[in-house]
Amino acid sequence: MDRFSFPSFYDLVMVPADLLGMRRHRKALVSGARGRTLEIAAGTGLNLRHYRQVESLVAIDISAEMLSSLQRRVAQTDVLVQTAVAGGELLPFRDGLFDTVVITLSLCTIRDPEAALAEVARVMRTDGELRFLEHVRHRRPWVARLQTALTPGWKKISGGCHLDRTSATTIAASGFDVAWSRRGGLGWLVSGVAHQTK
Repeated sequence: MDRFSFPSFYDLVMVPADLLGMRRHRKALVSGARGRTLEIAAGTGLNLRHYRQVESLVAIDISAEMLSSLQRRVAQTDVLVQTAVAGGELLPFRDGLFDTVVITLSLCTIRDPEAALAEVARVMRTDGELRFLEHVRHRRPWVARLQTALTPGWKKISGGCHLDRTSATTIAASGFDVAWSRRGGLGWLVSGVAHQTK
């Protein structure tokens, strides 16, 4: 599975994350999406209210339960939203379909993030952009060690989420130029925009 099994648990976990600035980071990242947009592992739809300039939005998640919860938030946006049950490693879309791909808090859980990023490159226009927000391994060694120690137990209750992945580095190593990125959330969040390597 790509995400937490139970929508209510996911939303509960996001409450303290929002207190650490997650909602502000979501808004800043998602509001910049434009054109035909794909959101991978859209979960319960916490990003929906922040879409402002997209032509259309396709929201996918491997969990039908998560997408059912997302549907209840569709009324919060004026954007045309379509949903599909699908995983990031095998996207059911034609090449070059999307102007923007959004990934938030998903590369930590997707079993093969490199395969998912290869699929992003395939379905995204060559002049499109990947907008990402991920929690990552902390730069402070003692925090990073704690993340690694907690990951086995956390994975069991969170659908396989890794607390210590270096997702921004994975993006840069997967055929993308990171135009900009910044740390937030006391150093455990990274948000940014990336384009395909020409």
